[in-house]
Amino acid sequence: TRTGFQRFLCDTPLEITHEEGAPPCGYGSFHMLYRIDGRLAMVAVLDVLPLCLSSVYLFYDPEFAFLSPGVWSALEEIDWVQHEIHRNPATTLRYYYMGYYIHTCPKMRYKGDYAPSDLLCPVSLHWVPLSLCG
Repeated sequence: TRTGFQRFLCDTPLEITHEEGAPPCGYGSFHMLYRIDGRLAMVAVLDVLPLCLSSVYLFYDPEFAFLSPGVWSALEEIDWVQHEIHRNPATTLRYYYMGYYIHTCPKMRYKGDYAPSDLLCPVSLHWVPLSLCG
């Protein structure tokens, strides 16, 4: 429903703030639009935080599925973090979080191809290298 869409992908407890060292957009929740020849191909829902860019959700036009939207957005978002670090060496921004990873979900499998990657153990609450996870 429209209300469900609004609640899941638009409403956020994060307020946009513009602190010293923040990227020009500030900290907060944002939608990054990806277009091809003027057509909206996909939308990434992102949280920009002092230490990281966190990928919250991605939705895309099925006509562009052949472009591997998850991989495309991950590469663009990694590039964004690197650009911000080079633009402002004093920034505290250092990490890119790819969001949820469910090993049995084929659409999320590409996330395991990036290194270094760590998973948060739900039992110990310690970060574990993905390579050690079965």
